[in-house]
Amino acid sequence: MRKLLLILIAACLFSPFAQASSLTISPSTFDVQEGNPFTFDLDVDLTDPASGGRFLIVFDPNFFQFDSFTFTPDNPWNDDPSSTQQIAEFIPGDGQIDVRLVASFFSTITGPFDIGDFTLLALAPTSSTMVGLDVTGVPDTSQWGAGGVPISIDFIGSTGSVAAIPIPAVAYMFPAGLIAGLGWMRRRGQSIAS
Repeated sequence: MRKLLLILIAACLFSPFAQASSLTISPSTFDVQEGNPFTFDLDVDLTDPASGGRFLIVFDPNFFQFDSFTFTPDNPWNDDPSSTQQIAEFIPGDGQIDVRLVASFFSTITGPFDIGDFTLLALAPTSSTMVGLDVTGVPDTSQWGAGGVPISIDFIGSTGSVAAIPIPAVAYMFPAGLIAGLGWMRRRGQSIAS
């Protein structure tokens, strides 16, 4: 029993502290006006080696419309075009972008880098909405990892709001001025007739 306790203590003291890898949408909060596009960055920090993975960018199609996705030219999956695959495919109607990053079977990637950026168009006002990351519905064969060994990865999304387009003051002032002008002309016409 004593040996087991010593082994456990030694294992805890000398084992490296595990950190989860992360996939992050930035900025973490956003405020955008209805009708305007907004661009998000997609970053990954792989503390454990991975050859690739697959995930979904999820947003509410009632408030956003997909506009574009661009991979960063200097991300590690772009180093060897003959053995890598980068795909970002919009799934119409679901508010999802399916992103797949696959390196050659023998290569692994670690460290922080920018995967790319995507742009959404704000459609309707809302006080709170989320743009998130998900792996629900993604086949197990495309998990993040290397050589069939999956790694733990944290998905960090973004929350924010879409503001309504403000009506300019001119829209209120013009009809009021028009009505005042017509009233003035009417009174002027009555004073000339008398």
